[in-house]
Amino acid sequence: MTRKFRRTGSGLLLVHQDTDYYYENANVGAAVHSSNGSFVLFIVLYALITSDELLSPLTVWQLHPFPLKSPNAQNYYTVLATSLKYITYDPRVHCSVLHSCR
Repeated sequence: MTRKFRRTGSGLLLVHQDTDYYYENANVGAAVHSSNGSFVLFIVLYALITSDELLSPLTVWQLHPFPLKSPNAQNYYTVLATSLKYITYDPRVHCSVLHSCR
């Protein structure tokens, strides 16, 4: 993959450069396609990629939702409902939903 990325000039890089990672930890999927009595096996390897344009590493926060008691002695709790597990942050980029990115 790394050679393919270099040839295309895309600036993409594999996050995990060691092949042991892909044998031991990688998420792998597969599908079988059949047509006219012949079968083709598709193997899908989920490989994390990054860009060489990122000059500094991003800060990564892992989310741990927890119940938060409502104020004023009310008898219920609120929990953040999201499927997000991580948030990445670059302090050089100033962007929010309410304001445009600079």
